[in-house]
Amino acid sequence: STAIERLRDGFDILVFPEGTRSPPNGLGPFQRGAFEIACRADVPVVLLLSSCKPSALTKDRAFWDHPDQVAVLSIRPTLLLEPRDFGMDSRALMFHVEEVYTQAIRAGSGSAEPTWSRAKKSSIESRAR
Repeated sequence: STAIERLRDGFDILVFPEGTRSPPNGLGPFQRGAFEIACRADVPVVLLLSSCKPSALTKDRAFWDHPDQVAVLSIRPTLLLEPRDFGMDSRALMFHVEEVYTQAIRAGSGSAEPTWSRAKKSSIESRAR
């Protein structure tokens, strides 16, 4: 597929694993496609935590309904996962990522910081440069 070719060529892609907008302060069920692409391309998955204040583009608002104030979007990388660590199994990778996000939401939006090793953190930071 085009996504796999692009990833192998060094491009980054951004995929929302739910395949649709999220309900406020929650998650919809994850779809396997993004994880299958990562496994087939053998590229790491970088988990991002995002927040938007006031809430925008969630299922509780029509996409054309904008908040009365300027929305501030924050996105930060939190964890880097290698498909090889999950046996190249896209389902196992998907279930793990879904659990990480579920725990982060339960802990409070933006306050949860999944644990990572120093090596993985430096890998994320070097990819961001």
